[in-house]
Amino acid sequence: MRSFYEILGVEENSSQEEIKIAYHDLLRKSHPDKGNDQAEATIQLVAVIGKTLRDKTNRDNYDRWLREQRLRAARGTIVESIEVRQEEIHHLVEYCRCGDEYDIDREQLLQVVDIGVFECPSCSLCLQVLRKTE
Repeated sequence: MRSFYEILGVEENSSQEEIKIAYHDLLRKSHPDKGNDQAEATIQLVAVIGKTLRDKTNRDNYDRWLREQRLRAARGTIVESIEVRQEEIHHLVEYCRCGDEYDIDREQLLQVVDIGVFECPSCSLCLQVLRKTE
């Protein structure tokens, strides 16, 4: 499970200045003029990373979300996996075995770099969302 920090190439405890420098470096490397075939999707992801990690409140929320993701993945209660393409990242509703539903909004889906694990609100089962990149 990759994180925004891994994409930027910084540690999770990096300063705001280190994150800012890494963000701008990645933005320059991802520019379409650099011959990046997936420039549009990459630039969209970099924009989400910048918005999330630059603001202290957003970064704290992301760090908490990331810890929860790692904990859910480590528990081994993933019962189903689905794949989501970039253009499908709006809102996702899937049904759990218990009958309740996983209701995942756009903001949560945008935080998923490659794999996201979402817990059912009624039981301990989890849905794994795989973000398809092309």
